[in-house]
Amino acid sequence: MYSIRSFYNFISPFYFCIDWFLNFHKKELIEALNQLPKGELLDVGIGQGSYIEKIKKHNITGIDLSEKMIKKCSKSHVKCIKMNAEKMSFLESTFDYVVLSHVLSVCENPNKVILESIRVLKPKGRIFILNHFSTNSIFRYIEKKFKYVFRVFKFDSYFTSENIKEVDRLQKEQEITLGFFRNYKLLIYQKP
Repeated sequence: MYSIRSFYNFISPFYFCIDWFLNFHKKELIEALNQLPKGELLDVGIGQGSYIEKIKKHNITGIDLSEKMIKKCSKSHVKCIKMNAEKMSFLESTFDYVVLSHVLSVCENPNKVILESIRVLKPKGRIFILNHFSTNSIFRYIEKKFKYVFRVFKFDSYFTSENIKEVDRLQKEQEITLGFFRNYKLLIYQKP
């Protein structure tokens, strides 16, 4: 089986198609980030950084496993680094804000990513999680049945809040349900 890095390197020329779909969910995220005071922002799994131009006033660092995604991302005002989100090389308490946009359901270990995000976040800093979450609808049954098919595409189709227990270390500030089928959420947490 090939790695997540290899998969995203392979699809990088076509990723704009996926990004087009995912960007519909990022409007709320962009609005929330633009209302915050200027700060150091880390985008984990920045990909090609298609929405980053809409983020105003923050000093942005983006990390991704895929060197091809990082190469496509290279925006003038963003520091892009190839890095594993499960083992970040940043010092503790480096960032005011950490963004995990459409990344947790494609990680090998989402809780390690959350723990590392908490570690590099300053006290009173915020983590923004924008992700697909399985709902209590008929789609949950379909997502569960096709989970192993979607893993070929490095995507966990059956993804619930049970997958991210480490957020319990944080204080939830806001939860916004998004998407036509209401299966995406923007979760905003603050580090105590």
